[in-house]
Amino acid sequence: MQTLYRAVGIVRGRYYPSAQDFNKGILATNSGVIEAVIDSDENSLTHITPDVIQDELLFHAYPRTNKSQGNTLMLQLTKYRKDNLDVDNYFSIRGNLVAVLDDSILIRIQRNATKNKAFYLGIKGTLPNDGVKKFWDLECIREGNILKLVNAQVVEKISDKPSDKPNDKPGDKLGDDSFKPKPQVDKPTFSSQNKVTLVRSEITLKFNEIPPADPAPDKKVLVTLSDENGNKFVTLLNAKSYKKACEAAATYPKYAGSISGKLGKLTEDGFEVLEAGIKVFEVKPKEEAKGEAA
Repeated sequence: MQTLYRAVGIVRGRYYPSAQDFNKGILATNSGVIEAVIDSDENSLTHITPDVIQDELLFHAYPRTNKSQGNTLMLQLTKYRKDNLDVDNYFSIRGNLVAVLDDSILIRIQRNATKNKAFYLGIKGTLPNDGVKKFWDLECIREGNILKLVNAQVVEKISDKPSDKPNDKPGDKLGDDSFKPKPQVDKPTFSSQNKVTLVRSEITLKFNEIPPADPAPDKKVLVTLSDENGNKFVTLLNAKSYKKACEAAATYPKYAGSISGKLGKLTEDGFEVLEAGIKVFEVKPKEEAKGEAA
């Protein structure tokens, strides 16, 4: 197996650009929202343009992780696929293992065409400590905003001195068009769709304090929430359900809650959350919760 670096995957979702920049936005998937940017190759027949993002698509994506945010995943979307793959959330990673931590590993990815540029991916999982400084071929799946290791094969030890002759063709960034997802990994997400259709992605927004609400027509209230990335979400809730949630929260010493629904379109006020409902539950001290479980 060649020591060709790679970091590429397949993710199904609907891309929502920000109001300011089409190339920066989020990808709404069946298991949450991921920060995403478009790194489109204009020479590709399937490059991403405003007219193709109205539906859910299967995207060819480069992963990035943020160490300071617990290896939270961000995606660079390069193009969408027209073929009917039955695999989703699959990533092929090839790189140098540089660290084994408590519950994660750190992989160094060398840009094949520019040997002086590299980046690092944090992946949930573990490998043997004697595998450090060796080149690994990894199969990963996406779980929410995290990459999870499901299969690994060591290729060879990597020299500390970079090679003067990259193994790939000039211009190759992080992989090549020969990338073929392998669905036979542990618990990947499969899709039985035969064609691309518009699918509303489920979304859950959690909170520690009841968000304020404004009166709205038809016995509704309007609620606005923000996630950790600053994305705003607006939803109409049943006024009676919202009142009950407020009353329940007032009876608990400490509480948490969530608003769940289907992600709609992007508006000037934020992303719509359709058919939403609200839940509130008591947060008990760990000792009390353990006692009840026993």
